[in-house]
Amino acid sequence: MIEFYASFDKDKEIEINKEDSEMNKEDIEMNKEDIEIDLDEVNEEERFDVNREMLQTNYFVKRFKNILFPIAASFYTSEGNKNVSKTFSLTSNIFDKKIPSTINILKESQIMMQEFLIELISLAEDLLKKRNPTNSLFYGDDKVIIYMHNLSSFDGFFILQTLLKSRILNYTFNLNKKLKVTSYEGLIYRIKIGNLCFQDSYRVIPMSLNKLSFLLLNKQKKDFDVENINSQKLQHIFKNKEILEKMLEYCLYDSILLYESMILIQKTFWDELKFDITSESTISNTAINFFFSKYYEFPTQYYWHTTTKKDGLSAKLKYDNKRVTVSTHHNAIFYTKPFLDQQLRSAYFGGRTELYKPQTSNGYVFDINSLYAFALMYDMPYGSPIYENEYKNWTTNEFESFFGFLKIIFITPPNYDILPVLPRRYPPPISHNVYCLGIGEGWYFSEEIKLARQKGYKLKILESIKFTPHKGFEKFVRDFFSIRQQYPKGHPLNLLAKLILNSTYGRFGIALTTHKQMKTFNQIKLKEKKNKKININI
Repeated sequence: MIEFYASFDKDKEIEINKEDSEMNKEDIEMNKEDIEIDLDEVNEEERFDVNREMLQTNYFVKRFKNILFPIAASFYTSEGNKNVSKTFSLTSNIFDKKIPSTINILKESQIMMQEFLIELISLAEDLLKKRNPTNSLFYGDDKVIIYMHNLSSFDGFFILQTLLKSRILNYTFNLNKKLKVTSYEGLIYRIKIGNLCFQDSYRVIPMSLNKLSFLLLNKQKKDFDVENINSQKLQHIFKNKEILEKMLEYCLYDSILLYESMILIQKTFWDELKFDITSESTISNTAINFFFSKYYEFPTQYYWHTTTKKDGLSAKLKYDNKRVTVSTHHNAIFYTKPFLDQQLRSAYFGGRTELYKPQTSNGYVFDINSLYAFALMYDMPYGSPIYENEYKNWTTNEFESFFGFLKIIFITPPNYDILPVLPRRYPPPISHNVYCLGIGEGWYFSEEIKLARQKGYKLKILESIKFTPHKGFEKFVRDFFSIRQQYPKGHPLNLLAKLILNSTYGRFGIALTTHKQMKTFNQIKLKEKKNKKININI
């Protein structure tokens, strides 16, 4: 855990960090990717400076209005029966005489964070070797996960800043080649150094640490006022030994609470479902990978493998999941091509939400638990889609047995006085779905169209995308809903099970995106730097 001190405005920050903010903004494009630093054509010093500039421009100058820097940090873990913990803070001697300048405090903070990370990474290396002597930070199958609560939008920026600014860390742990950062839309989801991963516990359980630890452990954070720490308050803390110890105790106890909470969550899911929830950095990744690893049977295609021998041909039955064919695996989930994805997405309206002014007496209000998850228990579109755009006359049997999506023209029946079935998506200025009467055209799910036909809608089918109906999510939903029922509403494990169910539904509806590679350096500026002397500052 890390505690922070903030002061001064953005203009002063940019002035102080002028050397770190010269990179052209056009050289950086933020998209989701793994930033793998591998610039073989430049030397180590140039490479290090480029990465530092990328970090400063791309994250700090754009994100924070104030100068923010750590004043204390701590870690806690348990290996066997031994607890390992340590706290770090600014040195108190800089506050002995008068309030130090911001630049001096920044330097002390950088030294503290450097010591914190060296100790933490070295501890991870020791833990890996204790588990298996063949393990190391950069080889072996085991991993060390370090959780920070709110790594994505706060703590991770300071961890990454220290990693990219400290030449000692860079040379000791070969960060230019081993450091990987997973980011999306300006948030840091994972920082990875070989087999060491910094991950965000808030992306697993989105609630405050105080609430999380209280509901799971019946423990709460210690009392210490960390709000609005200014230079005067900072000097008061570090000149008073009792207050300083109280702050460090507060910081360490946060680490203990987070560790114990995540261990309990990990143990619960392993005991119930034999799945390690720490294997993924976000709840949506956890959900989809859990489904595929435990509840989805990956299709395989058997084939005859023939070899030529002296006494003739020899054949052996083998299987390979890369040889799966559309015709033989109706219950497989296939990737959808961009053209069909565009058509299917136009039929994706989401849940029906309409606002009325309800009036009743002696009435009832019903709430459906896990509605998205409940919908997954019905037949879902499986198999490879079959697209047809030729007009034909559909028989009643063909229409009733069809499962998939249809592009239709519809007309609501005259004097229709019940809720319309099919929505229409309106562009701006309306910009939302409207369930209305009259004539409409668009792509819709076949089961909705069948309901509309029962209500008297007149239909004309223009195009079709056929799938195979299959109940592939039923056991998955039942297992996680049973976990929800074991814990009261608001409990972290109830919330986690709910998020996994909803995230699985949402993950299968995620839009296709094109990821661009982040540009990590400017070739022209690198060439200009080759003839200049580079000052090394830790």
